[in-house]
Formats: sequence, structure tokens, C-alpha cells
Amino acid sequence: RRSGLKGLHAGTAAPGSQLRGVSLMSDFHAEEAEAPPDQDAVFLHADDVVGEIDVGEAPPDESDDEDVAEADDNGAAEQERPVEALEDHARLVLSGHSDSVYAVAVARSLHGGCLFATGGGDDTASLWRWQGAALEQQVLGPHAETVASVRFSNDASMLATGDLSGVLKLWSTGENEKFGDFGAEVRSLDGPADVEWIDWHPRGRIVLAGASDGTIWMWLADNGNCMQVFAGHEGGVSGGGFSADGNTIVSGGFDGTLRLWAPRTGRCKHTFTGHGFHEGPVTCLRIEKGDDAQRVLTGSMDGTLRLSHIGSKRVLQTFVHSVPEVRAAPNQPAEIERRVEDEMDVDVEDADGDDEGEGEATLQEESTLSVESCEFLAGSGLDWVVSGGVDGVARVWDVATGAVRAQLD
Repeated sequence: RRSGLKGLHAGTAAPGSQLRGVSLMSDFHAEEAEAPPDQDAVFLHADDVVGEIDVGEAPPDESDDEDVAEADDNGAAEQERPVEALEDHARLVLSGHSDSVYAVAVARSLHGGCLFATGGGDDTASLWRWQGAALEQQVLGPHAETVASVRFSNDASMLATGDLSGVLKLWSTGENEKFGDFGAEVRSLDGPADVEWIDWHPRGRIVLAGASDGTIWMWLADNGNCMQVFAGHEGGVSGGGFSADGNTIVSGGFDGTLRLWAPRTGRCKHTFTGHGFHEGPVTCLRIEKGDDAQRVLTGSMDGTLRLSHIGSKRVLQTFVHSVPEVRAAPNQPAEIERRVEDEMDVDVEDADGDDEGEGEATLQEESTLSVESCEFLAGSGLDWVVSGGVDGVARVWDVATGAVRAQLD
């Protein structure tokens, strides 16, 4: 048998009967395929070929035509849709990084004007001083890895930058001659693994950093001595810092807990966890600032925002930012709270009525519920807080009532 013949080959059909020749050829192959193994085989030779017909490519499937037509329509619609030009309202643009910017910090200069710090994926940080019409920049680095955290000390005399290799560097802002000129490196601090966040003591040059290995490190910035290491989180420490009075260290972790630490001894004084607290990793944390401030906001992958009190060690309020499909609507807070607290004890059924087990099936993935940012509305005169989630929505909450005051989407 011959193989690799191009197109369909007709036998000895007369001119004008090519289609009949094709049909006969097909029948011939069918009979040959069905012949018993002991029957003599029949071969076609090149001399038997009287013509060659190139049938081309197979016609496209009708569904392919529909997909192409739909894509063409969508493309035409995109081209026809006018692109609205956005007006740039920025008073100042800071340019200099060659890769994404991952961290930003702002401080007020003691000599007037503002200080800015940025950290980027180009393994550098930048320090900026803006005074009047003058803008001065100093590139800080290079770091060994992406600079994901930057923070000014409370007296604005130093800037701390942390990268994903675990190195934390201290830089002079030029505000205090003791630490050198603007942008001068003061010292490098080695300690934890990936630095997740940085904070400074409210009244002294003590720097704090949380890491992905579950530890928190505290140094005295003036000499670089490590003062304390706090360990206890089972997983990365996603957020933290000093309380407003500086007497407590607060941290939130991917283990879903909020912990209160004693700075001098390193002892964990209290842990918020379990029933009534987050059912997922803590993704963001904000500590209330100001005289006698004792409250902490935490957001989680479970879609909730919790307001806790450091002194009383109680959860004061729960705000449900994102609601899984099986829960009640946002205007039914009592039902939502019951479902949030009892989520892992509820048998969920799918649309066909089949039991899918506890807390799974039609529940949305945690990644679609996560609260990624939170903040106190400081200086507003109103006791309101804000949450922002991966759903693309920011919600403003009334602390006293737990009600949504505004929704920004």
C-alpha cells in the first residue's frame, strides 16, 4: 500500500467523471480494509494516477465562524468606543524608579515642606524633599531585593527601608545633623526574613519590623542593637506597630490572630482569636493614633473588618465588607453576623440540593472576599472607619451603629 499521496487520486475514470472516480476510490479502500488477512492485497501504482485534485483546507466549523464574527464585533465596538481623557490633578509627580513602586511614606519636614520616600521593584528606595518650588531626590541603595517597606521616624530624622531579603537600612533625612546629610546611610540592620512592614516608636528612635517568618524584631536605631524578638505567630506577620502610648506592640498575622505584646519582656499579653474574631488570615491592620487611643482595626480574607480594644481586650464591632453568596444581603446585619460567626458550622447545599459539606461548595473563594486595606478617619470629627476590598469597593462605616455611611465603587 502507498501512503503520503497528496489529495484524492482518481482511477481510470473518464474525463468529466472525477467525482465518480473519487467515489469508486473510496469504495475500493473500504473493500480493501474489510478484506480477510489471507486474501491477496491489491496495490495502486503511480502509473494508475491520471489526475490530482487539491481539495484545500477543511472548511471551518460554523461555531468558529460565530466566534470570529463575535470577536470582530467586539473589536469594532472597542474601536468605536471613545476613550475619555483623564485630567491629571496631581500637584507633584515623583519619577525615578525603573520598576513598580511598592511602598510610599510621607513626613512633614521640621524646616518646612514635605519629605517623601518610595520603595520599588528596582531594588532601590528614593528620598525626596519638597520645599517651595524645589524638589530634591536622593536614590537610596541598592538593596538586595525589592524594597517593600518604607517609614519615617516620628521626629522625621530617619527613614527606615526594608527589602524582601530581610535587610533593613536606616537613612538620614538631613533633619538632624547628628545622622549626616540628606540621604546618607546611617546603618544596616540584619534580622528577620522578608520584611513585611516597619513602624517607629511614637516617642523614641526605636524601630520595629514584622517578617514573613512569623517574628517581629525591635532595634534601637541610634546604635543598631537588637532589643527584642517577638515570636508566636504561626505564619507571616502581615501588619503591626506600636500603640499610641508606646506601651504595647500590636501585630496581626496570617494565622488569623491579633496579638498584644509587652515591649520590654517580649511576652504576649493577649491573643484575639477563635469565635467572634476572624475566620481567615489577617491581611491589614491599623492602630488608632492620638491621645488615649486604644483601638485597632483588622481586615481579613474572610471579608470582615474587626474593631478591637487594646485595654479591655474586647472586639468592639464587626463590619462585613464582602458577603458570600449564601449569606444574607448587606442590609440584614443580624443575619450576616450570625452567618459570619457560624460559617464553619453550616451545611451548604448546591443548586441541585446535593450536600456539599460544611462551609464549602457555593461559598465564594476567600480571595474574592478579602479586605485588603483599612483606616481610621482621623481628624474628621466623626467616629468612622474605612475598608477596601478585592471586590473593588471601599466602604465607610459608622462605628457606633455598624452601618455603611458611604460606598465608593
